Formats: sequence, C-alpha cells, structure tokens
Amino acid sequence: MDRKILDESNKIKLYNQSGLLSFYKGNYNEAMSFFRLSLEFSEKTNNQYGILNAFTNIGLIYLEFIDYDNALNHFKKAVLLSDKLSDVLTKSQILLNIGSCFLTMGLLGDSLNIYNEAYNIFQNLNNPRETETALLNIALIYAELSDVERATKYSDESTKLY
Repeated sequence: MDRKILDESNKIKLYNQSGLLSFYKGNYNEAMSFFRLSLEFSEKTNNQYGILNAFTNIGLIYLEFIDYDNALNHFKKAVLLSDKLSDVLTKSQILLNIGSCFLTMGLLGDSLNIYNEAYNIFQNLNNPRETETALLNIALIYAELSDVERATKYSDESTKLY
C-alpha cells in the first residue's frame, strides 16, 4: 500500500478519534475542527467511510449547537452515502439521529416515521440492542402524544428483547 495513503488514513483516524474525545468532553468547537479535518482528508483520499463518519459526527455537533438545519443536512448526506456503500446498519443508526433531531424540533410525526423506518431495519438485521433503542424512541413519541397505551406497548416490547 502507498505510504502516503496510509499516512492520510492514519490522519483521518487520528482526527476522528480526537474529535470524539473532544465531543465527549463537551468541547464542541474543538470537536467540530477535528471532524472537519477528518472530512477534508477523507475527501482528499476518497475514503468513503471516513466521509460517512465525518458527516455523521458533524451532524451530531450541529445538533448540540441547536442548528437543526445543518444537522439534518449532514445526516442526510450520511444516509445517502451509507446507501451507496450498502451499509444498512450505519444508515439505520443515522436515522435514529434524524429522528432525534425531528423530535427536538417538535416534528413528532416525522420523528415517528423515521424511528419506525430504523426499527424495521434493525429487526431485519436481527439486532436486538438497536431494536430496543428504536422501540424506546417510538414509545417516547407516543408518550409525547399522550397516547399512554401505545407508549406502554412499545416500552414493554423493548423490555422483552433481553
């Protein structure tokens, strides 16, 4: 493998990991800088998974900044790229982020639709942990809509997975 490509790949990983560390410490501006560097090097080397990770992580930063339009823009780019890469698991995880964004914006119907889409994917992948997350998010929507019966149904269904 070309040493330059290997070095670039290591930079992508380093910037992404540094961004995650900053994110979890609550240093969102610093995290954004690292994720943008990760995106830059990923695009330069055509590292599709690096681009996918960067779009997703940048979307999460915008969510923290309460900049929903930019968050959704980056999440949607990530969904399109995950489709291109046939990465169904990553796509469904990003859908959860989009659902959370819609929920925070008060778009309960849109959020419910997205959570249901993610739920169906997780079920098809036989992924109980992520299925549980989707079910709990669906229960949350129904609780917000004051539909206690459905909220309880989905919450109870999630506890049966383990």
